[in-house]
Amino acid sequence: MPIDNAQLERLLSLVKTAQLTQEEFDVLQSHFGLLKKPTSQPLPSPETAKAETSAPSSFWQKPIFGNKSLVEKVSNYFAKQPVPPYSLDRYTQLWKQLETKTITLKGLENRKFSGQEFLDFFRIRILIDLNMGTFKNLKDTIDLFEVMLFSLESFVLINETEFLYRSPSQLKVYEAIAEILDHHTDSTEILLQMKKNVTPLLKDFKTEEGLNVAKNYILAIKEVTRYKNGIKLLNILRNLNSRYSLLLSTFNLAQEVLTQPIGTDLEVLEKRVSEIEETIYTLCSAMGMPKNQNNLLGHVKVFHFLALDYRNKNAGNEFKALLGDLKKWEKIAGELQNIKDTYPPNDYEVPDSFKQDLPGLSLYQKYQRFLNIRKTIGA
Repeated sequence: MPIDNAQLERLLSLVKTAQLTQEEFDVLQSHFGLLKKPTSQPLPSPETAKAETSAPSSFWQKPIFGNKSLVEKVSNYFAKQPVPPYSLDRYTQLWKQLETKTITLKGLENRKFSGQEFLDFFRIRILIDLNMGTFKNLKDTIDLFEVMLFSLESFVLINETEFLYRSPSQLKVYEAIAEILDHHTDSTEILLQMKKNVTPLLKDFKTEEGLNVAKNYILAIKEVTRYKNGIKLLNILRNLNSRYSLLLSTFNLAQEVLTQPIGTDLEVLEKRVSEIEETIYTLCSAMGMPKNQNNLLGHVKVFHFLALDYRNKNAGNEFKALLGDLKKWEKIAGELQNIKDTYPPNDYEVPDSFKQDLPGLSLYQKYQRFLNIRKTIGA
């Protein structure tokens, strides 16, 4: 009669404690295919019987076939195989890689990552990149404002120069650059055209002051073209009336938002933005901000994020580096886990390292949700 695993384990425990009955012994022999058919044998001689009596041995300890007892047969049946050497070597190699990567991760971790301001910044950044929530359809406007704020001095200089310096030589420079911007959007091509068509005009200046003003104007144009949306923003501002006063108002607000705490105090920020709401509305309209967002609340959201971005720019880059290395950690850990899954402890004699937590696991778990978000947005 076949026996199940639970019965088999019970019988095995009885073997080890020398409590197995003859009937149970026969059951085990039958299970392992070791039960011998009875054969006719001569009666033992008195001397043989005496020898057997003088050297008693438990029936489960006697050899069944060959020189192996039932205990040995059963033990061998349940014996766990060792993990193959090549898998152990690979596991050890990966473990060391993971230890090294963990040291790098701990070096990248910044206490700022746990701060509420940074978490707000990263949360909003995600909403912007995913184009969802309260920041839906604001990415283009934020990108343009970001270029404006971080190169605002160049934009102010450009517009101030055009407003204050109106000599014939200056006007030729303005017109030549406007002509280039009307027909080209690639920054490299714009710079080539400026070298070809604008630089020769500098020889027409009669005074050192006029020449320096023109050179600074050209440098400011080149500075703006370095940004991804710089040329687009330059063309937007060129078509705005009273752009000089608009830029000055925005410049003053930007300085406060980026350098003082008002950028992260929503109540104070809302009050300050409302003071130049008409200016911001005009700029946002020219930038193509969606109508449902082109209001005081939408403008506050834009400046709030820009302030957070400015204050957390370095930490944001560090955090991206941390997530990048966590992704590498995840890949190594995945290969380690595959080896462990291939050789489960129920079936194999595994080393202690198979039973230990992976190096850096707690740090990985701390930031895993951000890593999953990056995968969602394809970062």
